[in-house]
Amino acid sequence: MKKSFFKKLSFVLALAMIVTTLAPATGAFAATTPALSTTSKTLLLGEPAAKSSFDFNFKKATLVSGCKYSWTSSNTKVAKVTSTNGLTKAVGIGTATITCKVTKKSTGKKVATVTAKVTVKDNMKTITITDPGTVAIDKATTLAYTYTTFGGATTGSTSDVKWTVDKTGATVTAGVFTATLPGTYTVTANATTSVSTNLVKATDTQVITVVPSIVSVKQVDLDTFKVTFDADMSKTDVTTGSSLYQVIAGKPVLTGTEKIKSTSLDATGKIVTFDAYGAFTQGSAYNYVYGKLTGTFTAAKVELINVTSVVFDDFDVDTSVGYQDMSSSVKAYNSDGVIIYTGSDSAFGTYLTYTYGGDFNKGYSAGSTAFLYADGNTAKISVKWEATVYDATALVFKTLTFSDDAIATAKNKDVITAGSMKFAAPLLTDATDKASLSYSATGVTVAATDNNKIAVKYTLNKDTTDIKYSTNIYNSSAFTFKSTDFSKLVIGGYVMYPVSTGTVTVLVYSGTTQVGAFDVTIVAARSFASAVQDATSVSIGNSDVDESGANVNVAIKDSMGNDATASGVTFDKIAGPTITSGCSLPTPSFDITTAGKVVLNFKGYTGIIGSSTKAQVGQYSYKVGITSLTTTKYVWVTVNVTDATSVDAMKVVSYKVELSSTAIDVKSVTDSSITVGVYGYNSAGVKVSKLLPNQYVVAVTDTSGNAPTVTSSDYDTTIPVVQSAAGQAVTSDAIGTYIVKVTAQVQLSTAGNSDYRVATALLDQKTFTLTDTTTKTINSVSPTVSASTYTTVLTAVNAAVSVAVNGTTLPIEKVDYTLGDTGIISADTGLTAGKSIYVSAVYVKVANTDTSYFLYKIDINQSITAY
Repeated sequence: MKKSFFKKLSFVLALAMIVTTLAPATGAFAATTPALSTTSKTLLLGEPAAKSSFDFNFKKATLVSGCKYSWTSSNTKVAKVTSTNGLTKAVGIGTATITCKVTKKSTGKKVATVTAKVTVKDNMKTITITDPGTVAIDKATTLAYTYTTFGGATTGSTSDVKWTVDKTGATVTAGVFTATLPGTYTVTANATTSVSTNLVKATDTQVITVVPSIVSVKQVDLDTFKVTFDADMSKTDVTTGSSLYQVIAGKPVLTGTEKIKSTSLDATGKIVTFDAYGAFTQGSAYNYVYGKLTGTFTAAKVELINVTSVVFDDFDVDTSVGYQDMSSSVKAYNSDGVIIYTGSDSAFGTYLTYTYGGDFNKGYSAGSTAFLYADGNTAKISVKWEATVYDATALVFKTLTFSDDAIATAKNKDVITAGSMKFAAPLLTDATDKASLSYSATGVTVAATDNNKIAVKYTLNKDTTDIKYSTNIYNSSAFTFKSTDFSKLVIGGYVMYPVSTGTVTVLVYSGTTQVGAFDVTIVAARSFASAVQDATSVSIGNSDVDESGANVNVAIKDSMGNDATASGVTFDKIAGPTITSGCSLPTPSFDITTAGKVVLNFKGYTGIIGSSTKAQVGQYSYKVGITSLTTTKYVWVTVNVTDATSVDAMKVVSYKVELSSTAIDVKSVTDSSITVGVYGYNSAGVKVSKLLPNQYVVAVTDTSGNAPTVTSSDYDTTIPVVQSAAGQAVTSDAIGTYIVKVTAQVQLSTAGNSDYRVATALLDQKTFTLTDTTTKTINSVSPTVSASTYTTVLTAVNAAVSVAVNGTTLPIEKVDYTLGDTGIISADTGLTAGKSIYVSAVYVKVANTDTSYFLYKIDINQSITAY
């Protein structure tokens, strides 16, 4: 009985385990209404399975036994669900309802219907910040960006974008960039997931250039204007990157007088004053341009009727001179505060009278000249301007009267500023200009037996800029120099005579006042230190066809590291073949005209071309003595002479072209030519003949077979590869590689001979390259430009596009563009709002040394919209 009971109990437990295993979810059947473990879920499109899918489960306590579970999705374009197990997969952006219908397996009767909401979001996979162009200080700029999502969309992402900026001076809040200081800032955009703002999925950076704004542009005087910015410009390139244009017929032009001569900044760096080379044209408008910033002013009219005030500035009288012309201290202003006259202008100064109000025992005035004698003395001097002028507006004559006072102070300005003296010691025989000397504030080094001059430069109290040189180039009258040790150094006037090695202090006096001192270090007498040759052997033929022979260059230095000057050269043949009848030694020669360099030349013949004697074939060794500073140093050269005169040797088997240059950089030249020589070579590779120009024709083409623009089609021995003329452009078409083909113009020799060539036969060809190492840079391109401010394409492009050549920003001279639906245009065209300018290329000029210029093309290929 017990045994039967336990068998039945085991069966029930096993059955229970099987039922439990077959249930749709783990857990016990403890309720009659099934419930999901969650009723909402957010999935991320394009993410791994852990975030892009979800397996809905029932709460264990709500499971019902013997049931069937069937899953469906209300929107299969958003989420798909596996009907048998509830595994839901995100497939599109949006929401879907996931429904599970629970029925009894045995009867099909519905037990329950449960639902869950699925929200699918799509995150950014990439993000790209749009370049906002240059940004003004304190201008809030919303940074735009584009993106793509994991689902391939470019809109609709719910990702969060966080912004950062790399340094102080600017902030980015919710994508709005604002800077308080000029400069460049790197802004970073981090796109995070839509469910966690700390999980970055995409990132991008953009460098933003912040430029100041122009507050005002005002004329100061007839050739000066000042620009006020809203930021400190001292750390910018405003002094070199600014330009001024006169506006003629609505177009900015350069007449020459607008070229900026000098620039200065005030203490704040916000006010920049520009001096032009010439006076502004009265009543004409002027455009100031710095990068994309522009400002305008209208030049004042210089008429006496426009004088509204007269100012007499305080001035100094240099007592080393004793008098001072006061007229330059008197200025006449118009109603805009522009100086339209000074007292030195005769049209205005004629009506000035000066009255001296000081101590007549210490000075006086006569006409426009003030005389003051004693240092420190001051005197009040009054000026009055009174003139009767015609008022063309009121049609009446008016008498204008203005007056002002100035204080004149007597000062000896010829005083050296403390600590400004610097010294140099050129050789007594050295004619080097003072500006090229190496100056030192502490001392100089000279060699024993050298006689050196003393050169000085310094700043005077009356100078306000750089260190000035003394009035005498070597200061023989400006200063007195005294040696502190006559056993080492003796000074006569301004010449130093070393006696022995060591260091000596030299005292410098102006009159009886010591104004400076410097040390003179005397080292051993100069000696010949080194002779370094660029080749140890040369090979030459023994005919006079090779007129130039072969060179060996020897660089020579003295013990002070300076270029030495050779006083003589000797050639000693220490080995060579026996000279037979009718032959000679190779001909050596030298050139010592250039300091620091000796040129050794070897020719394979003696005598003059056409009646020379050939050198004996063989190998020669020369010991070459170079003498400098009473010392001789030796170099050794091996000269290989090959036969180029015998009947067999003179048989030409090939012709070769020689070019005087194979590479020319047009950036550094104006006119330049390449010389062509055509030579015949024997079977040993020795030059044995030279063709006459009427025996060959030279043709030059580029690598595509086109003739270069800057050359003509006919040559003899010279190819003019670069041509320029004053006021004209050096064409950039010349840049490239060119082929020089030389063909026979007439029949050479007769048939059967090795040098036989028919007319038009190709003799040889060589290439030369014209390069331009100029760097061309696009600084920036603004996507928009104001059509109301810039009424032509050229002015608009100049405002929107900034380009530089060799690091210098230059104005754009010409533009290749498409305006709206119009074709490519090069001429300037009027501009109206709403037009789009597709700028394919711009052109800028770089002046050359002979007033010609290079015209550089810079490809842009970007659109600008006028608004």
